[in-house]
Formats: sequence, C-alpha cells, structure tokens
Amino acid sequence: MQEKTDCNNVKDEINRLKEELKKLNTEKALFEEKYDFYRAIFDNAGVTINLVDPETLKFADFNRESYESLGYTREEFMKLNIPDIVVSDALGGPLEVPPEISGKSTSYESRVKTKSGGIQDVLVITKFLTFKGKTFFNNVVTDITRLKETERELKKSEEFSFSILENAPSPIMVINRGFKIDYVNPALINLTGYNSGELIGTTFPFPWVNETLTEDAWRDATIKGVKNLEGSFKNKNGENFWVIFSTSPVIKDGEFQYSLSTWIDITERKKAQEEEKNLRIKYERAQRMEALGTLAGGIAHDFNNLLMGIQGRTSLMLLEKSNHDQEYEHLMGIEEYVKSATSLTMQLLGFARGGKYEVKPVNLNELLSSSAGMFGRMKKEISIHKSLAENLWTSEVDRGQVDQVLMNIFVNAWQAMPGGGNLYIETENVYLKDSFYKPYKVKPGRYVKISITDNGTGMDKATMEKIFDPFFTTKEMGRGTGLGLASVYGIMKNHGGFVDVYSEKGVGTIFKLYFPASEKEAIKEKPVSESIIKGSGKILLVDDEELVIDVGMRMLEKLGYMVLTAKNGKEALQVYQENRDNIDMIILDMIMPGMNGGEIFDRLKDINPEVRVLLSSGYSINGQAVHILERGCRGFIQKPFDLQKLSHKVREVLEGGGGEH
Repeated sequence: MQEKTDCNNVKDEINRLKEELKKLNTEKALFEEKYDFYRAIFDNAGVTINLVDPETLKFADFNRESYESLGYTREEFMKLNIPDIVVSDALGGPLEVPPEISGKSTSYESRVKTKSGGIQDVLVITKFLTFKGKTFFNNVVTDITRLKETERELKKSEEFSFSILENAPSPIMVINRGFKIDYVNPALINLTGYNSGELIGTTFPFPWVNETLTEDAWRDATIKGVKNLEGSFKNKNGENFWVIFSTSPVIKDGEFQYSLSTWIDITERKKAQEEEKNLRIKYERAQRMEALGTLAGGIAHDFNNLLMGIQGRTSLMLLEKSNHDQEYEHLMGIEEYVKSATSLTMQLLGFARGGKYEVKPVNLNELLSSSAGMFGRMKKEISIHKSLAENLWTSEVDRGQVDQVLMNIFVNAWQAMPGGGNLYIETENVYLKDSFYKPYKVKPGRYVKISITDNGTGMDKATMEKIFDPFFTTKEMGRGTGLGLASVYGIMKNHGGFVDVYSEKGVGTIFKLYFPASEKEAIKEKPVSESIIKGSGKILLVDDEELVIDVGMRMLEKLGYMVLTAKNGKEALQVYQENRDNIDMIILDMIMPGMNGGEIFDRLKDINPEVRVLLSSGYSINGQAVHILERGCRGFIQKPFDLQKLSHKVREVLEGGGGEH
C-alpha cells in the first residue's frame, strides 16, 4: 500500500515537472520571440546603437546601423574599436565613468570616419549602463552630417555677411527693437571717432547727434525708414562731418524688429563745395574790385589834375613870399590841404588798377622794421613782436605804397585793440602753387609772405566779406573814409601779389601779404634833398588839360626853363619835329584822348632814338607806364607835384640817368 502511494507521488511529481518544463519551454519560446523581436528592433533602428567597454574602448555590442552607416560588414566592424573610427570626441579619452553623472544621460557631438575615408558628423547620446557588475557606455548615435553642413554653410554665410559689413566703406549701424545700437561697423567708428564700446547699447541722443535732430523725428525715421537724407553732425573731436543716410526697418507680424542705417560720408564733397563757394565769392569780389578800381582810378586822375593846378600855383606864390608875409601862413595851409587831398587820391590810386609809383628792389624786412618802429613809437600801448626770416628774398615794390599798406593794417589792428594788445609780425619765403590761389589771378612761384596778427576784437564773416570794399567802414560817420583796406587790396594786386585775411570774433585777425620775389639785389634808400634845383634849356610840355599846361609852364619857367606846349599827340609830334634840335626834353602826359602817351613816345623815338622823356600822369605807374619806361622813357612823375619834386625829376632826365622808377 505504501509502495503504491509512493509510486503515485512520483507520477504526480513527474507530471508536475512535465508541466513546469512545458511552461518553461513556453516562456522560453516567448522570451526568444521577444528577444528576436527586440533584437530586430535594435538591429533595424534608424540610428546607431552600441555598447562600449570604457576600459578597452571596444564594442561590446552594436546594431546593423553601426556598421552599415560607415560602410563596413558586421565581421569588419567587430574587429574595430572607438579610436579606429572616431576623429574627434567631445568627451576625450580614455573614456571613464564620471561618478557624478553615473546613470544619467549626456550628449556630445563627434566626427567619425567611414570605411571609404569620408567624415560623418554625429550626435552621441550616452548613458552609463551597469550590467552584472560591469559598466558600459550605451550610445545612441545620429548622423547629423547634412545638418552640420547646413550649419557650416550658414555660419560661412553669416561670416561673409559680417565681413561685408565690417569691410564696407560706408558707415553702417543696426538699431534693435529697444531703439538701442546693436552693431556699428569700423567705417562708422572711424567717422564718428567713438569706439564700439562707447556706442553699443546706447540710445538717442547718440554722442554725435546735433541739436537740430529731435528724438521723435529720429524714432519716426527708424521705424518708417528714410532714403537719402542729408545731415550734419559732430565727431568726438568736435569736428563737423556730413552724411547722406538711409534707414531700412524690418517689420515682422506688424511689429518693428530692428533697423539697418547706412551712411554715405560726404564730408570731403561738402568741404570741396564750401571751398568752391569761397573761391567763387573771392573771384566775384575780385571782379567787383576790378570794376570799382577802374572807376576809382578815373576819379583820382581827374582829381589829381585839379590838385596839380592848386599845388602848382601855391608853389609859385610861395616862392615870392617870406615866412613873415601875411599870406604865407595861408599858402602853407593850402599846401597842407593839397597834401591831405593827395593822400586821399593815393588811397584811391592804391585801390585802382595800377598803384605803383617808383618801383625798386627792396628787402621787406628793412621796410617792415622801419614802419613797425614808427608805429610802435606812436602807439605805445601796442606790444610789437617780430619774427623776421633770415635771407629773405628781395621784392620789387614801391616803398611808399607798401608803407601805406603796412600802416593801414597796423592802424586797423590798433583800432581792434582799444585797450592795448599784442601785434605779431612775421616774414618768410614761400613757394605757392596755383590751386588755392586761383581767384587771386597770381602766378605760382616764389613769394615773400608777411603775416600781421593781432589779438583784438576780430570780425564776423559778414564784415570780413566787405572789408576790402571801397568806402565800407565799421567806424561811425565822419571817423573814416573806408579806403584804407581797399587801398591795401589794390596795392597788393598792383604789385602782382595778393592779401588774404582770416578772423574770428573775439579772437583776433591775421593779414597775410604775398609779394612776388625778385632776383635783383635790394637797393638802399637814398635821402631826398628838399632844395629846389634850377636849370636852363627848352622843354616841351604835353598835356590835354588846360590848367596843367598853364601851371606847368609857369613852374618850369620859374625854374629857368623855356617852355613849348602841346595839347595832344598830333600837336606834340609836329612841335617836336619842327624844334627837335632845340628841345632838351619832353614832359609827356600818359593819358590823353586820341593818341595816348605810349603811342606818342614810340613816334618820338622814331624821330629821335635818344629823346629824353619824363612821363607824367594823374594815374600811378600801371602796366602801360611800366612798358613805356621799359622801352626807354627816362622817368616818371606823379601828379600833383610841387616845384621841388619837379626840379629834381627834370634834372635827373636832363643829366641822362632818369633816376629809379
């Protein structure tokens, strides 16, 4: 019985075991099915999945994508490890498990080699996996080559665009939606003088913005955009610059995002336009002065002829009076008035065309020192500082005229410094090109430059534009004729030079005088005798003015000469032809109707090449008179002249020298 029971128990146990085995087989089949399923998923995943031993860097396992994506067979890939395929790895090596990230995922980008030698960019997501006491890198790798290529192309494009901005010749600025500067290129930095650190992040008003631009106008232009607006601003040094600017806003979903502002620097163009404008003003002024000079010269000529009559008769009357006679004082007074009137006509003639009288090679340092010394003695409240160049070139000038120029400028400076001040005088040799000085119509070459600077009240621009106009004066009525600086302009022009002036209100004024340099040696000034020299001989007096003929004849006769007269060129030639052997010299008026002095002189030379002629005129020695003198005329005398001057000039011509002209 007991045996039967044990046998049944064994059978039951066998059956149970069979059932267990059957169940296990079923579970095994299910497991294998699941394993195959998951393995299929693992092998057929669209990304690379692998397990790496961190100690050996060998693959513990990998899916099909791991080797097929790189062009290998499974057998080939099994022989490889990480260093065989990885070009660069963000984690570096050897790969160890940092304890602080154990069990966590991390990602990095890497580059791997394909079997053919190509390079793939990959994104690696790694989790540290521990299995049966051993740690592995569980890697999921995605090919991001195309993404990286796109990224690199985009970066290259951005770098190219940035390079264009950085190297653009035009200033560029980007304003963000907060109306602050996001970017400025080097051209804008160079133009404004501010560095990027001083500009990035700033908003209106920017350092260079002038007061005329309001914030509302700027914001409106930034948001709506503008095209080719011209503006003037100041750089960091306070200097003006001009630009034409345009703004291009970017709007997204109806909202302002940023604005690109581009500038075109037109500073040089504006300066050129301003210089052209100044040159045009100077040229127009020169043309106006030329016309006024012609008028002034005509007035001075006629006025001098009238003064000639007054001066001549006064001189004749004074010869017959002693200083005890009742009329003597009145006659001397008339002579003084004539001198004052003559000074006025000299101012007019200085302004008129042709203002040189007796031209000699002169060292302007000596003349300047003499004039400045005389002025300094008269105006002791003015401190004079001289800086005169050594070896100053010679200039051919009329000493009296240049002295008049200097005195007019000195007096002008003194009037600008009512409480006293400093006067700086400088000379130098300069060589001028023709670019800046075109409106003055002077030739390029060697010049002697005199600079006269005061620290007086200065002038505004409106006054500066009129200072050389005749009869313009800033003085009150009756305190000045306004001819001083006008004559300076004329005298400088007539010497082949020019005058330039610069002034600032409240700062002072500088006059720059430019005289053409000469190759001749300077002539020392000789003292003039005050005696009257009498003589003998026969003189032909030629003048179209009756009063000049009348008084001139009386003066010459008083000096002991016999006088023949002629009122025009035709008559003069006839009288000389008939009396050439008896006529010792001719006093010839330069300006006459019909045949002028130059033509008459040439005809006289045809009759007698050795003829002695003293040229006389109410004008000064202009271009025509200079040419006559160069052709052999013996001398020049300026109307009005007195007996003393006439006697000396006649003696010079008769003795053959004719003196210096």
